[in-house]
Amino acid sequence: MRVLVTGASGFVGRWLSRALIDKGHEVLDGGPRLDVTDPGALRDALSGAEPDAVAHLAAVAFGPDAGADPANAFRVTVGGTVNLLEAVLALRRPPAVLVTGSSDVYGTPAAEDLPLREDAPLRPVKPYALSKAAQESIALAYAARHG
Repeated sequence: MRVLVTGASGFVGRWLSRALIDKGHEVLDGGPRLDVTDPGALRDALSGAEPDAVAHLAAVAFGPDAGADPANAFRVTVGGTVNLLEAVLALRRPPAVLVTGSSDVYGTPAAEDLPLREDAPLRPVKPYALSKAAQESIALAYAARHG
């Protein structure tokens, strides 16, 4: 399977890429300059690569960075997700898409709420958590609308 990994140079992206390669998959990382905030670059990368799947890991993933520049965190994490999903929809053969979440969207749970369940109420407080909650909602809305 040909898998395009956005954010392949990040912490999780490196591990996922290695695991996919170890399982015999071809990893297409889009290169270090694949900018998810650039819709044209995403369309070009996807149409040229023709992946079977996309693992979307690109985000402003370091909490202090997101807190220092919330607008950039939303531009990359939320805007980049919209750009990616729109680019996928434009393909002749749209690939499967994985959008990763974060437990930070649940805030700081009370002891009686542990272990957390995925249907627990979202309580994002910090910019990173807010951007990931928005990203998750957008991905779910696209999946509901477009399959």
